[in-house]
Amino acid sequence: SNLPLTGSMDVTVGVVNLNEPPTFVDGAVGGSAMFVVTVPENSVLGTALAGDKLVATDVDSADQGSVLRYSLEGEQAAVDLFQVDPISGAMVFKGSPTALNFENVAARAFELTAVVTDSASNAVRRPVQVRVLDVNEPPRFVGTSAFFFNVLEGSKFGTLVGSCAAVDDDAPTSARGQLRFSIAATDGTPSDDSALFEISQAGKLTVKQESLDWENQAEYSFVVTVTDGDADSPLSASRPVLVIVRDVNDISVDSFAALPADVAGGDAWDVD
Repeated sequence: SNLPLTGSMDVTVGVVNLNEPPTFVDGAVGGSAMFVVTVPENSVLGTALAGDKLVATDVDSADQGSVLRYSLEGEQAAVDLFQVDPISGAMVFKGSPTALNFENVAARAFELTAVVTDSASNAVRRPVQVRVLDVNEPPRFVGTSAFFFNVLEGSKFGTLVGSCAAVDDDAPTSARGQLRFSIAATDGTPSDDSALFEISQAGKLTVKQESLDWENQAEYSFVVTVTDGDADSPLSASRPVLVIVRDVNDISVDSFAALPADVAGGDAWDVD
């Protein structure tokens, strides 16, 4: 008969393990497209960045190249400011505090690229954006540790005594950059000295009461304070003020006396 002949044999299929590249875990803020981290302006060397942490995984076992290393790429100006721990992926600031200035629009954000590499040199990249957070900065008086002014006795209301110049690094268009001035006694309470003067919101110190009398009091001392407009935690600075009253020749007439008709010009005459 013509019966078909058959045969069988065992076949073993071997799966070759190929090294696969690592994969970034999606950031909580930036999602799959970008990691987003933040740092306050004026931060010091070593400040840790908050936000997304650079995390990657690798399906390969350790002997197949799953030992991962993190690094950063990008423009040198940005790379010089930040560094990443090659093992943990944690990022820190490594530059000067002046490099992080929220008021400088060009320094509000930095673009980097995170790189994770396995032991087989397979590398994966993901964009990273470092966002600089605004911080309330204190106001400061310009160029002096104390203010010294002169004013004439008898000066009228509104007479300018002097200017107490102050600045704030916060943007003047923001609430934090809005400055207000006040004066008080050296212990912070109202006093007769400070009550004689007033200060405008431009820092102009003027006479408030027309009672400046050198013969009665030649000096007035008090404190000027400048405060920013932060709604939650306003910051301030204070400086001592010394106002020196300058003497003016006082002319007073207590009585009049009529001269005799025969007094010639140039003659001395005692009116007592």
